[in-house]
Amino acid sequence: MTRPALAVATHRLGLATLAATGVLILLGGLVTNTGAGLAVPEGSFLTRFSSLWMPGGQTTVVFLPVAHRLMGSLMLGAAVALAVRVADKP
Repeated sequence: MTRPALAVATHRLGLATLAATGVLILLGGLVTNTGAGLAVPEGSFLTRFSSLWMPGGQTTVVFLPVAHRLMGSLMLGAAVALAVRVADKP
């Protein structure tokens, strides 16, 4: 890629990382305010529930922490990609 194209790609990756961080903060607030923080213990989602659909209002309580963890993983990947991209710049 040329230098201007690389700068545009880096800028877009930075904006995507910023947006992912905002969504992560929003999901974290929802998890905290709904009391869903300990709804799914670490590593027991597949062994605790036999399907993704829970009866009644449990779907939201289980979905929020899982979505928060997934968004955290995606944000971490975007941040690492941005750091590698910026470190490679001359």
